[in-house]
Amino acid sequence: ATDADREHLIEINRQLEASLTEDDSREYHRLSREFHLSLTRPSRMHRLLHMLESAWNITEPVQPMVHVAGSDRVSLHDDHADMIAAFLDRDSDALLRAAQH
Repeated sequence: ATDADREHLIEINRQLEASLTEDDSREYHRLSREFHLSLTRPSRMHRLLHMLESAWNITEPVQPMVHVAGSDRVSLHDDHADMIAAFLDRDSDALLRAAQH
């Protein structure tokens, strides 16, 4: 991951926090997608990225994060903090562990 990749992830996380504060479930849903794609894009594994995009696109009409309670979105966001820390530390094992929660 480049410095730009890391900066982008930090910014998306900041926006996610704002959507939680504002209780904006639709924005949280949109940003959650970008958050997870920001974690995976640096892999440059184009076939995998395409598969992940396809999976997101299939679920997009349902917008699952809109139906998650605000307290559960906060809990998910706490998991994101662990993912970001591992990503920024370039600790792939910790990132995989955090993603499995």
